[in-house]
Amino acid sequence: MDNNIIFVSPHNIKHTAIAKELDVQIIGTHQGHLWEQLDLYKFAKKMGNPPLLNFANTAPLLYPNNYICIHDLAFQHKSNTHPFWFSLWYRFLVPKIAQRAKGLFTVSNTIKNQIEQSYHIEGNKISVTYNGIAEKLEKYSNNPVQKQKQILFVGSFDARKKFQLLIAAFIAGQFAASGYRLILIGHYLDKIKKTIELQEWIEQKKIEIIEAPNDSQLVRYYQESELFVSMSSYEGFNIPILEALYFNCKVLCSAIPTHVELYKGFVRLSKSETIQDLIGDIRLSLMDTAIDSNLLNVLVKDYSFEQSSQVILNAIQENKDY
Repeated sequence: MDNNIIFVSPHNIKHTAIAKELDVQIIGTHQGHLWEQLDLYKFAKKMGNPPLLNFANTAPLLYPNNYICIHDLAFQHKSNTHPFWFSLWYRFLVPKIAQRAKGLFTVSNTIKNQIEQSYHIEGNKISVTYNGIAEKLEKYSNNPVQKQKQILFVGSFDARKKFQLLIAAFIAGQFAASGYRLILIGHYLDKIKKTIELQEWIEQKKIEIIEAPNDSQLVRYYQESELFVSMSSYEGFNIPILEALYFNCKVLCSAIPTHVELYKGFVRLSKSETIQDLIGDIRLSLMDTAIDSNLLNVLVKDYSFEQSSQVILNAIQENKDY
């Protein structure tokens, strides 16, 4: 949308094809936060302090022309789900960057309000830029796939996602006796498979744990699954819910503020904290009717990367120094 954008990266690029498409410039000698705070800072200063757009919560602290996207404040509100030093560093760095930044972007009004209250930043400095459906997934949307008796979870395997509660409810609720399988997709944790009871369920293929499906495989799991469940205790946006709806899954999710704001009317919201309560909500969700496709089209149109990109470009272009 703007050919004046220059992409820069440290040398340890993982997605080389994307880097080539974007004509990424490799700069500096460091990686991670050292690269960001030192190499990126020096490069941008030499370029004459152009707007520096950072999409991953942090930026060079001393740079005078930062624009950043803060996806959530989990490092602050759910710090026990992150490594201690990670949370400590972010709790030091992010507030200072946010207060000094020329513009802030975030993915929901819920997080916008949290940023305002936590960091005492005026709301007119923060723009809401919703996430959307990735173009690489959209291309699979017309493939006809029949629904199966599958309950799906997609997300990282950390404590705030409450995937353990879902596993326990699936087993205790005897959903497998009715032919259902539970599919868990996310960053793999060895401890998930360690219990003998769970190992037996995995061997019988009643529970599957999948670490890194490719795009077409991920889409197929969405398309085949009857119900998507996310009982997370904290989210900024929760893209997998939007993806599940896009691929015609019924959705059961926790009634946290973000989910209420973004998905009310499209999902079954749950306040379940116990196994028995969640079993009941899963049973009710399986009996729900699918959301009308016309309504889903409105949702997907409202939450799109294209619209959010335009909001970001407008905010930067309004800067007199641009």
